[in-house]
Amino acid sequence: MIKNTMYRSEEEGIKIIKLPVLFWHLDKVNLAAQVIDTPYELIGQDAGKMKLMFTDKIHKEVNVKGKLSLPELENVTLRFVKITIRPAHREKARLFPVSENIELKIPLVVGKGRYESYECFFPLFRESFHCYRKDQITVLGEHFAREILRKEDPLELYKMLLYAEPKLDEIRIKVNHKEILTSVFRDFSTTSTLEQIAERIPHRKGIRRKISIIPQTAWEQKEYIESLIGKNWL
Repeated sequence: MIKNTMYRSEEEGIKIIKLPVLFWHLDKVNLAAQVIDTPYELIGQDAGKMKLMFTDKIHKEVNVKGKLSLPELENVTLRFVKITIRPAHREKARLFPVSENIELKIPLVVGKGRYESYECFFPLFRESFHCYRKDQITVLGEHFAREILRKEDPLELYKMLLYAEPKLDEIRIKVNHKEILTSVFRDFSTTSTLEQIAERIPHRKGIRRKISIIPQTAWEQKEYIESLIGKNWL
């Protein structure tokens, strides 16, 4: 577990952000690594050097170029979602299932974000979802993972059986506190009235395509909010 994901440095104006990194053993020598909720991945042989490369690259992107948004997560943990699925070949509108089910162990990185929500990441799929109740993370994780896996080619599913179990690590990035960027989903203005009547729905594109199949996962009160805007209450 990565406990204190973000804290202020003694150096004035500097913030230290811890970013979760996942490492996989590809074989006895080579490693694959991914910085969660960023576009960065590496393959190498030395985990320490790979972390330094990530740190240097991300530090430049944030502090020099100002191009990268960083996730701010607390109490990051690595979980595994077990999914039993029967691979099926697809040919136009027809499915041809194989003879047996397979069980996959899908890594899920979970961290507590801002606004008391949990941000959950599937590193293998580059997909994520938000959850507002800790006791629903596993159920939602199983649901989303199964929906993603159903679309995968059987060959890709069988490859996943060979993946080594990943390990959770971290890197630390120093950022100028005045210049720090936050994710577009977490950087919007709020009002106390709006927070009382509408749930935050910061789902990403991949999740918005699936949200309609989960009743009551997200909702809004469009007419009520519009009436409050008309009265200048928001």
